[in-house]
Amino acid sequence: MRTVDVTDTTGLQAAVDDAQSGDCIVLEDGTYVASTITATGTPGSPVRIVASSRGKAVFTSGTLELRGSEHVVLDGMTWTSTGNVRIVDCRRCRITNWTFPERPGGSEVVHLTGDYNEHNRIDHSDFGPRGQEGRFIMVHGTNPNLAKHTRIDHNYFHGVEPGPQGGECIVLGGGGAWADYTDTYSIVEHNLFDGCDGDAEVISVKSSSNVIRHNTVRSSKGMIVLRAGNRNVVHHNTILGDGKEGSGGIRFYEEDHEIYANYVDTEGAPLIVGNGTPRGEGFSNAQVFRPNIYRNTFIGRTNGVQIGDHRPLPPVDMTFRQNLVRAYAGMGMDMRIEPINPIYKDNILQLRGTATAGISAPPEWFRVIDQTGSVPATEAADSEDAVATEATSSEAGAAEPAAGVAAPAPLSTSDVGPRARAKPFVHPGVLVSRDQLNFVRSKVDEGAEPWATAYEQMRASKFASLAWEPRPRALVECGPYSTPNLGCVDEREDALAAYTHGLLWYITRDARHAEKAIEILDAWSAALEGHTEHNAPLQAGWSGASFARAGELMKHTYGGWPADRVERFAGMLRDVHLPQVLVDRRPNYNGNWELIMLDAAVGISVFLDDRESFNTAVDIWKRRVPAYFYLESDGPLPVPPPDGTKDTPEELIAYWQGQDTFVDGLSQETCRRFHYVGWGIAATAHVAETARIQGLGLYGGVKERLTKAMEFHAAYDLGAEIPDWLCSGTADVGLGPTLEVAYNHYKNRAAVNLPLTGDLIERDLRPTGPSHFLGWETLTHAENPTGRR
Repeated sequence: MRTVDVTDTTGLQAAVDDAQSGDCIVLEDGTYVASTITATGTPGSPVRIVASSRGKAVFTSGTLELRGSEHVVLDGMTWTSTGNVRIVDCRRCRITNWTFPERPGGSEVVHLTGDYNEHNRIDHSDFGPRGQEGRFIMVHGTNPNLAKHTRIDHNYFHGVEPGPQGGECIVLGGGGAWADYTDTYSIVEHNLFDGCDGDAEVISVKSSSNVIRHNTVRSSKGMIVLRAGNRNVVHHNTILGDGKEGSGGIRFYEEDHEIYANYVDTEGAPLIVGNGTPRGEGFSNAQVFRPNIYRNTFIGRTNGVQIGDHRPLPPVDMTFRQNLVRAYAGMGMDMRIEPINPIYKDNILQLRGTATAGISAPPEWFRVIDQTGSVPATEAADSEDAVATEATSSEAGAAEPAAGVAAPAPLSTSDVGPRARAKPFVHPGVLVSRDQLNFVRSKVDEGAEPWATAYEQMRASKFASLAWEPRPRALVECGPYSTPNLGCVDEREDALAAYTHGLLWYITRDARHAEKAIEILDAWSAALEGHTEHNAPLQAGWSGASFARAGELMKHTYGGWPADRVERFAGMLRDVHLPQVLVDRRPNYNGNWELIMLDAAVGISVFLDDRESFNTAVDIWKRRVPAYFYLESDGPLPVPPPDGTKDTPEELIAYWQGQDTFVDGLSQETCRRFHYVGWGIAATAHVAETARIQGLGLYGGVKERLTKAMEFHAAYDLGAEIPDWLCSGTADVGLGPTLEVAYNHYKNRAAVNLPLTGDLIERDLRPTGPSHFLGWETLTHAENPTGRR
């Protein structure tokens, strides 16, 4: 890797022209003229172009075109040019920590275009203030190729001057029907929009299969609008009008959208389900079909939820369930048209001020709470309301409220933009938190079941012996199915023994167990240099997952581990394990590999306080899980493995072990062996559990996939006959000790009914013992309601 310092435009262009994978080109403070950048890095060694002092390398003129590039990062510059930043035909490039200040208006600021853009990211940047016209970010392309898998996150959009149209902050798609119905898979998340009044649409979606989540919109006249396209998802956003006239929430048209767990409190309608117009002359918006709207809180200060508008075609097959609708004026449910075949269930309609219901419905559809005249429309605080319980959203893991979601903490300027402060990790926080450990210790002390039996199982195992001798080596050589096996079992078992002694230390407070755990960790950190042969990344995942959990317990619950030994152990995880599980990817291998590798990567990142690696691992996990567990909503074929090469029907069917009939809950390895599916379930849940401890909700996004997979496979483990269409009528059943973490979350925290999984756990699996990267999960996670600090 080379570091190249540049002080002017000529030097920058020369450095770019000569760039190699791993180069870091550093821009000294000063002004630069933008031009074209073409460079190629690799996943582990991107080409980085970085401001020496964040914000002080300033592009004052020209258009910056990042063209035909891969794995290039542009970091920390300021943009005052009247031109724009264009991303053209790039893959896995990133614009981060930029500032785009004081723009009078005009063209797009950042424009993704061309014939091929994929997996590019714009994050932690500051956009604003700005005149009314022009978009901050336009995700587009050249017919028929829109940019795909774009991620826009942790940005601060603010101060857009008011106007009727053309001043959106973000546009996904646009260009007509060819763009509307292109699946682009963009993710817009964790952004803050404040005072964005340049258009009725703050985020305008004009393409399909995008996700808008965890954003905060404040004091803005624009809404989140699904203008065109199908199968978009809007969830866990916070939209606050802050009393601004004209502020609104979410509006949508077209087919198969999912709107859930949003908290909206605006002057205008918090939700508008639009009407459509017939195709042909005069067409404006397509008719709404099959929207699923659930568990939202919709608060309207001048009117409530609006169903229909001035167009003639009503919504069809709308599901509206478990929503809390509160209106202070107008109608709680403003039914401007009657939907066709709607499903209403378990909603709460709360009337305050002068509001009327607007709908007559049985209580199982809407439970009406009439508080009119008792609470003024100017009331600002709603968090005390008894209906919106103190529970947080199910994605964060708490019990689900009867309807709606409680008021979340909105994003602030400290959470977004170049000056965002990274939240510190919670420690101990790899798979088990301090609260979880205290819960386990109390149950063991009480002799309560199933913890007492699980504890005795662990205490009696070979891994708990104080006579355990570590077996470190410099090179661990692991072939397919551990042939050759030169240190593979030794490393895995030593890592599990270290974790076992860590748990015994915490439960018993017997320092001999802490010292034994440290002895094992020190022995390996003094010796290990690498893993080789075919199974090297998987071996690093198996052992790295357990090592990270053990190290986390020792570092943060026992004061006797010398600092220099802690640092040496951290170096082993950082330099040996992490590159193999996060960089040395295997997207075309059976999916349990990458899920186990990501389990290790997330745990190691927490131990190392490495936020960037943590975020990278979570991003891969979000894309990997849908490619491993099938849902019928994916379409006739499974989601291809991310960054892999298996994407034709023939390749996907072969990758799924020849299975050509796909049903909810099927796994990519169902027809290989249930045991591997169990590993995939466990690894998926481990990542979500660690993320939950760290305050990041991942469980909700995979709830349907994971719970359906658990129930689907549990049925056959319990003895259901294998049908002819599944694995040609023969399956190698037996999930193994893999379900406790996922089952605990969904059954005990989120109240999901999982009867088959529960029966299987009680009949065959408890108490669960250790295996590869699994350790004593009945003890740590059975009926454990905690998980956060």
